Amino acid sequence: MKLITDAGSSKSEWMLVKEDGSKIMTELRGLNPVLHSEEFISETVVNGLKPAIQFQEVKEIFYYGAGCTAGENAGRMQASLKNIFQNAAIYVESDLLAAARALFFNNAGIACILGTGSNSGFFDGKILHKTIPSLGYLLGDEGSGASIGMRFIKDLLYRKAPELLAEEFLSEFSVNRENIIPYIYSLKQQNVFFAKVGGFLTKHHHDSYVEELIMKCFREFIEIQVYPYFEIWKNRQAGFVGSIAFFNKEILQKAADQFGLDIVMILQKPTERLVEYHCKF
Repeated sequence: MKLITDAGSSKSEWMLVKEDGSKIMTELRGLNPVLHSEEFISETVVNGLKPAIQFQEVKEIFYYGAGCTAGENAGRMQASLKNIFQNAAIYVESDLLAAARALFFNNAGIACILGTGSNSGFFDGKILHKTIPSLGYLLGDEGSGASIGMRFIKDLLYRKAPELLAEEFLSEFSVNRENIIPYIYSLKQQNVFFAKVGGFLTKHHHDSYVEELIMKCFREFIEIQVYPYFEIWKNRQAGFVGSIAFFNKEILQKAADQFGLDIVMILQKPTERLVEYHCKF
């Protein structure tokens, strides 16, 4: 049996593929070895997957996750999984490689993530080439849910956001202009909160203010994280993974057209395509 996982900081999907081709999908909370201890990771996986999955029967695990670029963090994640799945061969890769394989299989293109955070890299069909650093939500993550949400909060506090939209947000999130700043600083995962704000705005993406805000964020993402790959690899085909890209695809397409970017696919989640990839290749 194979276990294929796509894990972000907000949530993770675990797809078990049995010998007869049948599948079992389980959704757990997000996991990130940069943010979470090995103990936390182990408890989350064990408590979340049993009794649906018999750990000793899993033979291969393909784990793709946020914070799992090669190095110490990927090693920590692999060690955490090995303690649970002792009979399995375990492969830990980045969420960006998951996006690349899901979008292109063994073809070339620019793989992009627009979800809680953002990321990009050029995939040549085998190897993922990443030359633009990921700076996280405080310094980077252009075009992500966190970036969009953070910009809205600033507009809210500067009273630049439409009042009706501002009032709906304050009511839905049970905050006000006086307590929202201390509330944000009290949170352990501020990026997740900002991403939820980005999700709130996505529901209003036909509003002219929201459309303009999201368009600015998408243009910034393409200019900083995508356009440089045009010049290096002379390839304008790109694919996107993530809820922010998926539910704002019309705005994203408009932004892409301004840069001459050819979007070949937009996926909300990569898991199903990853299962297909690992069954074919």
